Amino acid sequence: MLLIALIAYLVGAIPTGFIVCRLKGINDIRKHGSGNIGATNVSRVLGKKFFLLILFIDGLKAFLFLFFLSYLNLSLMTLILSSVALLVGNRFSCFLKFSGGKGVGVSLGVFLALCPAAFLSFIFFWIVLFFVTKVVGVASVVSMILMPIVGLCFRYDKELFFLICFMACWTLYTHHNNITKFLIKIKNRKE
Repeated sequence: MLLIALIAYLVGAIPTGFIVCRLKGINDIRKHGSGNIGATNVSRVLGKKFFLLILFIDGLKAFLFLFFLSYLNLSLMTLILSSVALLVGNRFSCFLKFSGGKGVGVSLGVFLALCPAAFLSFIFFWIVLFFVTKVVGVASVVSMILMPIVGLCFRYDKELFFLICFMACWTLYTHHNNITKFLIKIKNRKE
């Protein structure tokens, strides 16, 4: 199980945004925009179409890895541990001196592989929230916070529900700077 988790970490650690930017002639995306290698920052530098590309590739690597493990009939606990390792690898990539992305794309891949109803719910909430707020980070964070409620509604196994709660907390952790900036911006508007 630990070997599989290590492999999952390495898969998650593949720095999609960094690689795509290198291929497009940007030496280090971390020196641009927010300093992140994720879809949002890449899209700021390369254009909006790259948002979907990075999100898709990050989600695909997580989905395919978990789908392969499911095909091997490994236990749900192994799949959950691998999901956590994918997220940790994405955030703390050993290929980038333990920097990385925020994990939304990877989370989508995990949802699609293990709980498709949560995946569809996340997409629905994200679209609605982005339409209302026009802020990607807010749409992502609030959608993820709503996922434990979705887990309860669909009566997922307690192990899957725990994973969904972990992913919600993980999203809050990886977006804490964005959340702080957003709250300061709201406070300044009121003043």
